[in-house]
Amino acid sequence: MDLRKHLTPIIILFLISFLPFYWLKDGLFAATAESGLYLYNSARIFDQCLYVWWDKIGLGFSLPQNISTIIFHWFMSLFDHAGLTENLKQEIFYSMIFFSSGIFVYFLAGVAFHDENKFRRYSALVSAIFYQFNSFVMINMWHRFSTTIFVLPFLPLLLGLYIYGLKKKNIRIAVLIGCVSIIFSFV
Repeated sequence: MDLRKHLTPIIILFLISFLPFYWLKDGLFAATAESGLYLYNSARIFDQCLYVWWDKIGLGFSLPQNISTIIFHWFMSLFDHAGLTENLKQEIFYSMIFFSSGIFVYFLAGVAFHDENKFRRYSALVSAIFYQFNSFVMINMWHRFSTTIFVLPFLPLLLGLYIYGLKKKNIRIAVLIGCVSIIFSFV
């Protein structure tokens, strides 16, 4: 696969992914709904995720979902240790989700369209931009932080890998799908 012919769409999607820096300028912080301030003091949250039992209230209770969030909170705690503010962490995180959503839909559309289609790259780019700005996501996911935000890049990537694996008849793609599922397991 010649990546040079995909360079322009990737650059366009990369530039679009900087929109959260504009949306959240002047120290604005997106509301976080039922999840609380998910990115606030990520190092402390990471330390709490290492344990399945939370004993802060009464005798305590189990939180088995903590195990699946360890990778995310470890990654966010690296930003804390680097001294980034919560606002900058949120801008970077939203930009990463925005960019990966666009790239993975571009991949899905590129795999799903026929190879002889001369507008394949253009169609894939339009599909990716439409996916990034679709109204359901804008209304239900971007204005509040919940773990469902990880579904945005996960579903197109999973479906794209599945279609690619069927076309290539390669068992290694099934293993890759399993690895991707582990990374996004706490959704």
